[in-house]
Amino acid sequence: MGAFITIAGKRFPWPRWGSGLQTQTTLVSEGRNAEGVIISQRVGRDQSKIELEWAVMDAKKWAELLQIFEDQFINSVSYYDMAKGKIITRNMYVSDRTASPLKVDPATGAWLEVKDCKLNLVDTGE
Repeated sequence: MGAFITIAGKRFPWPRWGSGLQTQTTLVSEGRNAEGVIISQRVGRDQSKIELEWAVMDAKKWAELLQIFEDQFINSVSYYDMAKGKIITRNMYVSDRTASPLKVDPATGAWLEVKDCKLNLVDTGE
């Protein structure tokens, strides 16, 4: 099975079953007229947020993924877009990231495997 998502040209494994929630947001200029009727219009294109979770991941692979966004705030992300029905590439940043140690080297304290790895990728609109 191939990669589920590609970030900055690096491929990452399939997330936990049931993960990969994708949210599409339509931005609008907000406003109502004197009768309370919305007079908004769409601003730009729809934007995506992808919520990913891995049950277990090698700690080095998890660190590699996080380091991409440490090195550069915004990165290209290739993923299956539910509205377009195909793989697309968008510029995204990472928001919340969490993980817990699963296996730790007793001599050094270094994490060897992590569990419950979660992150959110957010479309920049570019």
